Amino acid sequence: MPSSKNFIFSYFFSGDKYLPLFQPHNARNFSRCDLNHSKKAILLVSWLSKLGRCILLDARELIKQFETNFRAYYQLLHPLQSESPLKEQLEKNGEFFNFLTEQTLVQDEVIEFRLQKILEQEHPYLTSIDPEKLKKTAIQRNRSLNQLISHFLEKRKALLKQLYSLPTEAWKRTAILAEEGRVSFGEIVRRMIEKDQPVLRRLQTFIQATHAS
Repeated sequence: MPSSKNFIFSYFFSGDKYLPLFQPHNARNFSRCDLNHSKKAILLVSWLSKLGRCILLDARELIKQFETNFRAYYQLLHPLQSESPLKEQLEKNGEFFNFLTEQTLVQDEVIEFRLQKILEQEHPYLTSIDPEKLKKTAIQRNRSLNQLISHFLEKRKALLKQLYSLPTEAWKRTAILAEEGRVSFGEIVRRMIEKDQPVLRRLQTFIQATHAS
């Protein structure tokens, strides 16, 4: 195997040997077989380049959508950190409080025990989220509405910042998800974004209903 770090641009692997793409010093002896291997190598490099661009574009689109959702969460939840009649009513609304608590705990689970694990470990095994475990955690933490909102938004903001700084390769890292199999980092981010929509609608419904009452 060639020692050069850029060997993929200089050699094409065929069977048990590396074939040079270009042989300027032996051009007259360049066989048809060598040319075929060179063409295959050029196509391979082209395909890898396109794949890298696709992953980069997908990552950028996911980051854009994630940021849009973060802004929507911020617009809905940040005003509730200031004292107001609306905040007082929502604090007394057990259904709203439990829903926000559940979403905060699920978000923590996904970020800390899924996304971070994928970045830190090679193909980690990820168990399913346990609702009973989340309930016990909620009882133990016993957060106020302000604490819940601050924690939820800060976690989102930190993840958004991390997504912007991730190299393209990180989006391809995978984990083994229980009852599903191999899933990529990018796919888990995509699912987070997808699940944000019903959560945002539910939060908006709670707030609008409280305003109207």
